[in-house]
Formats: sequence, C-alpha cells, structure tokens
Amino acid sequence: MRFKSGRHQRFWVKNVVAVGNASGFVEPLESTRLHMIGETIKCVCDVLIDSDQQPSPGLINLANRAIAQKWDDIRDFLSIHFKFNRRVESEFWRHCWHQTDIGDAETVVDFFQNNGPSPIGQILLRKNSVFGYNGYLNLLMGQQVATKYQSDNDTLDLDNWRQVKNHFIKNCANALPIQEAIQVVKEIKCQWLTS
Repeated sequence: MRFKSGRHQRFWVKNVVAVGNASGFVEPLESTRLHMIGETIKCVCDVLIDSDQQPSPGLINLANRAIAQKWDDIRDFLSIHFKFNRRVESEFWRHCWHQTDIGDAETVVDFFQNNGPSPIGQILLRKNSVFGYNGYLNLLMGQQVATKYQSDNDTLDLDNWRQVKNHFIKNCANALPIQEAIQVVKEIKCQWLTS
C-alpha cells in the first residue's frame, strides 16, 4: 500500500484548522488518527475558550507546536514497531530493521537497552507523550528488544509479580467475549457515564 506519511508543519493557519488525515497521516494500520482527531479538537477548543474566541498568533503557534509534538511522538513510537519487529523475515522487514529512523525514540531505546525498564527513563519522553513511558516499555518488551539489564529479583518481587499477573488473568477470565461486549454497547440500554 502506497501512502504519504507525515504531518503538516502547522495544522492551524489563520482561521483554518486541519483535523484528522488533513493534518497528518503516519501509518494506515494504527488507530492513532482517531486519537489525534480528539487531541486536535480539544486543543482548538482550549485555545478558543482561553482567548474568548479571539486566538492570538502566539496561542495559535503554541497549538501548532503541541499538535506537531504529538504527531512526532506517534511517528517515533510506531517506528519502533518497524525497527524491532522480528516476527516475519522478508525483504521488506529486513529493510525496516536496517533503515528505519526511530527519531527521538532513539534515546528511550538506548536507555532501555542499557538500563532495562527503570522508571527514571520517563524523563526522556516528550512532555505529554501520547503513549507515556509505560507504553514505550510495553512496546520494547513486547518486541523483545535486548537489554543489558540483569534483574536480581528476590522471591518477594517475584511473588508480587505473580499476584499482579493472577489478578489480571482473573479479570480477563471474567470479561465478556468481544462479540457480547460489542452487543452490550450497541444496546439502547447502555448508558455512557461522563465526568
């Protein structure tokens, strides 16, 4: 599938705002555009509220910067999928392994490879990262990115981990199957709670 990946430098120019794919497009198989639609609309609403619907060029510039950072964070996060995915070996994936630029995620990956999942690594992320440090850790561990970190977990740590793991296994076992969950959401009786 051929597509142009990237984002506009500015999603907001004068009185025109680009939302969704009009603002940026990173990868067709991810649901990040839905997230970015919400982020963009929230950003515009915040600026309009803060400015009594008369946004200054300075506010618009900050909004453009905020949305650009979110797109860049998404790009960097998704690039890790391509750089480290080893599930399929093909000419395409070999090209990805050697040629994918992971941008600012390089510092997070380097830190992880040298230190493992240390919580101090979160300071390496952009402020207000879309995925957060736990998202990056889950991705790096899920992709089985090698690390020099060697754990000296004692029995108590392993017991705590087993308890947490069993808690989630039990919750998953009690969850509705996907089709039933979708049916519940579709029913008229379903009420969404808002805060």
